[in-house]
Amino acid sequence: ITPSGTGLTFNPASLTFNASTPLTWTVTGSVDGTQTIAYAISGADQYEYTPLVTGSVKIQAAKIFTVPTYPTLGNGVTSAQLVTGVSALPTTSVTLTPSGTGLTFSPSSLTFTSAASLTWKVTGVVDG
Repeated sequence: ITPSGTGLTFNPASLTFNASTPLTWTVTGSVDGTQTIAYAISGADQYEYTPLVTGSVKIQAAKIFTVPTYPTLGNGVTSAQLVTGVSALPTTSVTLTPSGTGLTFSPSSLTFTSAASLTWKVTGVVDG
């Protein structure tokens, strides 16, 4: 049996049955949403088996925030610009609120809707 589907990867790519032992595979998706899985049956005895019904799987890809490069502040410099992004745009708004001892952020939070990356200013207190 060889499964297939748009944006789907199967491991192993196909299953070969030699006995009544059940076999499994792992499905990995790269496209959000419901994806159809179709099956092809091959082999000398393929016509003796009822084809599998086409099914579907719902994929929700992992979405992550990109980590900004954090500068070292010193020599009278007390603030820096940070750029943070998301690996995929959200379907609804997602808010990221940073915090850090002795730091202020402007704006105080970033809300991602249709922008892939946003910028904020971080200001630190200079040790004395």
